Amino acid sequence: MEVLGYYEEAKRKTELAKKRFITRESDYRMSYQEESKRYIAAMLGFVIGDALGVPVEFVSRQELRDNPVTEMREYGTHNQPAGTWSDDSSMSLATMEWLGEMGESKPDYKVLMDKFSAWLLYGDYTAHQENFDSGISTNKAIMNYARGVEPLQCGNKSEYDNGNGSLMRILPAALRYSKALAGEKVKKADAIFNLSALTHGHARSKIACLIYSKVIADMLCSKDDKFNMVSKSISNCKHYLDTNFDLEIASEMEKYARLWNLKELKKMNESQIKSSGYVVDTLEAVIW
Repeated sequence: MEVLGYYEEAKRKTELAKKRFITRESDYRMSYQEESKRYIAAMLGFVIGDALGVPVEFVSRQELRDNPVTEMREYGTHNQPAGTWSDDSSMSLATMEWLGEMGESKPDYKVLMDKFSAWLLYGDYTAHQENFDSGISTNKAIMNYARGVEPLQCGNKSEYDNGNGSLMRILPAALRYSKALAGEKVKKADAIFNLSALTHGHARSKIACLIYSKVIADMLCSKDDKFNMVSKSISNCKHYLDTNFDLEIASEMEKYARLWNLKELKKMNESQIKSSGYVVDTLEAVIW
């Protein structure tokens, strides 16, 4: 019953913003109801998957093979009750709420940074009003904001600030801007880049967020075979990045060389796929 309560709380927070979060009905290929269901399912799946993983974070692959996760577990790595989600979900819920409140207005990134600050300091958007874990780069960015730094300058731009902290919370934006991101012509890349920059300002992290968001968008809007769809999506994203951005972006493209050759990535065995917190490793693992 307790786990069901956490699920219902996640669902309640997801429902809060859904009507304004979703783009206007005139822009739809699917009905509002169908689109709404997909977006809610994506967010609930994300939160539930996160909660399943919290007790076994940092556990080795071999241990998980021997004792796979098949239901909600309690305590474990972070000593949390069963059904507890992590900073991944908390920051995603905050982002979704912000997108819903924003509607069609110009983005006010200070409002979102206020929500991130409330999460870090007071446990908002958490399962139990307790923040039990947060990333170093994210912490530094929120501290920068507290010192008066403008939101889009808060994320550090060092090569060492390329953990997966912005990638882990970008799903709501991928859903919100899916119509603009899908297909051959990629729009709203600046919105994805800006959301990454709030905590992770390096081009490598921004590229990861865009690739992931593009794949999510095409999954929602395409009926193609999954592998073909993902392959086309990444190819279109690469073309967009190759032709629309500056030297900073160009210098980082080689970091994603294995993704640009998706057929070869697919052939790799599990030992060749890393599961670290490095943003490139995380994205490769997700796509593989």
